[in-house]
Amino acid sequence: MQPDRLGEALALDVVTEAGTADAAARLLAAVLSQCDAEQAEQAMVVLGRAANPFLSGPTMTERTQLLAAALPALVRQQPRWFAIAAAASLTWQPDEVRAAVVSVVRRADTDLLDAMHVRLSTAGGADQEFKLLVTQELVSRLEAALPRRGWARSHPEEAIRLARALSDLAIHLEIAGEPEQAAKATERRADLARKMAGTDPARYQVGYAGCLDDLAMRLYSLGRLEPALRICELAAREWEAVVRREAQYAPQLVDAWLGVGKLYVETDRRRRGLPVLQQAAGLAIELAKSDRLTHGRQLARCLYLFSVTLSREHMHSAAVEQAELCMTAAGWYELESLKELSTTADYMENYSRTLAAVGRTNEALEWKQKCAQTRRQVVDEIVKPFPPLPVHRAR
Repeated sequence: MQPDRLGEALALDVVTEAGTADAAARLLAAVLSQCDAEQAEQAMVVLGRAANPFLSGPTMTERTQLLAAALPALVRQQPRWFAIAAAASLTWQPDEVRAAVVSVVRRADTDLLDAMHVRLSTAGGADQEFKLLVTQELVSRLEAALPRRGWARSHPEEAIRLARALSDLAIHLEIAGEPEQAAKATERRADLARKMAGTDPARYQVGYAGCLDDLAMRLYSLGRLEPALRICELAAREWEAVVRREAQYAPQLVDAWLGVGKLYVETDRRRRGLPVLQQAAGLAIELAKSDRLTHGRQLARCLYLFSVTLSREHMHSAAVEQAELCMTAAGWYELESLKELSTTADYMENYSRTLAAVGRTNEALEWKQKCAQTRRQVVDEIVKPFPPLPVHRAR
């Protein structure tokens, strides 16, 4: 019924005529018994708004209370339709429905939780706290369901479901402001992927290497550089093994080597980082020869970090050579964001410094000016959406 507000008013009239919450719940169950998942969700949006005192207004208090008391029974009686539908529209639901949905989640089996988890991944009306709860419960059920031994080989589909759930759990924990717990969830996922890769490397080693990349990134964001370096090195070894079988994963190997080199630099082991960065740059150059547009960005990143590290080791002639190649690679692709424009300014600044270090002063000044112009362009783009403040002249 359109508009929705008309449907809400009609729902309140019908529920009021039912007289009691139990009778209203039976009526709603009968009316909605033939609906599909999309219709169930739309129904819960309309009913939830009608039952929410903050949305329906003070003049409808008694009727909203009756409907708010009826909806939890509907959610508990048919959870595969209406608990999922209510969860996907939780921002519209009154407290009674929220409590009923949480109660269903606490007792739900793995299949129901999995279906709810999948729906919440794309639902705009679910709140982050509830997504976290559902994912935690799903992970708990999946871990409990796996047998103690041999599960990686005998229950691969369940292991894959658990790995995906752990990935989502880490994301939700990060959003919730719990980065340490997010790292622990990612570590559990990596350990799971390691066991799966041990049973079938051809099928699962790519996933394991990707898990290690994620774990290294989370450890790095926590400032735990040494553990991050160890995981990066392990990831690089896994990607090397993968690339020997499947060459299309070479860009991931470049990124892994780049991560190892960067962490060597950041832990004051630049001399150890240089050959790794050179290795990354060499493979990136080979990839860019076949497709400049696709691999130009990655090549520019490699050459930039390689050049900066060479400069810090006072190897200025080699540094300026890599910086020049970096600027060439940066011209192969279109800039798609302000971040890329700002990164290009970093490349220009590094090129200017390396030119100055080898005595090419005029060229260094020219690139310094280009860098300043690019940074002004970034600032102009940032402030463009904001109109200038009006100037009030004194009379």
